[in-house]
Amino acid sequence: MGNFYITFFAVAQMLAFAAPAFLLMRFKKYDERSISVFVTLLLYVSQPCLTAYSFQKATVLVRDGVVPLGKMLERGALIFLLALFLQASFLALSYFVLRNKQEAAQYRIFAIAASFGNSGFFGVPILEAVMGQEHPEVAMFSALFSLIMNTMCWTVVSAIITRDKKHISLKKVFFNPNTVSAMIAIVMLCLSFVLPDGVLSMVATLGTFATPLCMIILGMRLALVNAKDLFCNLKQYVVIAVKNIGFPLFAFASLYFVPVEGYLKQALFIICCCPVANMVLSFSERLGEGQKTAANVVLLSTISCLLTLPVMCLLLPFLA
Repeated sequence: MGNFYITFFAVAQMLAFAAPAFLLMRFKKYDERSISVFVTLLLYVSQPCLTAYSFQKATVLVRDGVVPLGKMLERGALIFLLALFLQASFLALSYFVLRNKQEAAQYRIFAIAASFGNSGFFGVPILEAVMGQEHPEVAMFSALFSLIMNTMCWTVVSAIITRDKKHISLKKVFFNPNTVSAMIAIVMLCLSFVLPDGVLSMVATLGTFATPLCMIILGMRLALVNAKDLFCNLKQYVVIAVKNIGFPLFAFASLYFVPVEGYLKQALFIICCCPVANMVLSFSERLGEGQKTAANVVLLSTISCLLTLPVMCLLLPFLA
């Protein structure tokens, strides 16, 4: 039950960050236009810094000789390939199931929401709470998972949301904020180069601020949604059940027989248990499609993960 309580309190602590933003929005201290400012800060500053911070934790281990570079790169490559398989295959499955309903924006959002979790903003603090002391490099695994999700958000997901294939291009694969920061961080890892203390502290601060910032955006959006629309739509609950329970079980079944170290499978499973990615909302806001549906599923999934994430983490010993 240790994992249950650790994850429960970690999730509760993160959700608490949404409360001040919710109250300030309710008391009209700022308006809906402010959300786009926070989204831009999240996408272009905090998210890349979180990626850099996560890779730097692994780089410190390599520089100090705790983990050989070859071993770290091997583990990273395994995580990357497994994360790519899990996310791409589940997105393809979700889209296939809803393929005949893509005219409606809500179903396009549903297909994406079922497949992508808050692997960075939720994943890093949860992984660090559960496994960080024994395996500090797990933050890098979350960053790799997020790298795939973010790359798909700038390309395939944007194409699904807008129904415009122009978003699928090599330029957007390699030249988006998160990919650029990850490529730089990987080069630094290969060179065992750790940022100077002052710079690393600044990057860490901006990176770890991504989680509170994500919750602030959710709190602001929660203050604007209609309670009936949020809580009385059965379709949204189905999507949330698929993401919070179905996707983790799919990941569990996929990872169970994979012949890799147990803690790698456990780290991936925890990431897959995270609620609907805030990036789904961020990109719907950015592209102007399905914002209401995206906000609802992200909010409901995040609230419900207070229970679902700790419960799913009871399965962790079976992946050891």
